[in-house]
Amino acid sequence: MIALLTDPSRRSALSISAAPLSVAPMMDRTDRHFRYFMRQITRQTLLYTEMVTSNAIIHGDRERLLGFSLAEKPLALQLGGDSPRALAFVPTLLKIWAMTKST
Repeated sequence: MIALLTDPSRRSALSISAAPLSVAPMMDRTDRHFRYFMRQITRQTLLYTEMVTSNAIIHGDRERLLGFSLAEKPLALQLGGDSPRALAFVPTLLKIWAMTKST
C-alpha cells in the first residue's frame, strides 16, 4: 500500500474516496477509545498505538499501556526507547503477556 501511495506512476489509479484514512499517532490522544472510534469510521486504515517506551512496557502497567479491543485490529504498536537490549526484549515480553491474556 505504501508503494501505491508514494509511487507517482501508480497514484492516478487512486481516487480521493479510495485513499485510506491516516491519522498521525498522538500521545495522550490515540488511546484505545479513540482508536475504537476511528475504527467505527473506517475499516480502511491501520491504527497505531500511542508511542510507548520499552522501559514503560517492561516496568509498567501493561494492560493500561497495551490493552486494546479486537475491533481495533489491525493495530500497530509504536515502540520507542534508547536501549537496543530493552527494545529487543519487548517482543518476547509481549508474546508472554498475550498468552496470559488469552487463558
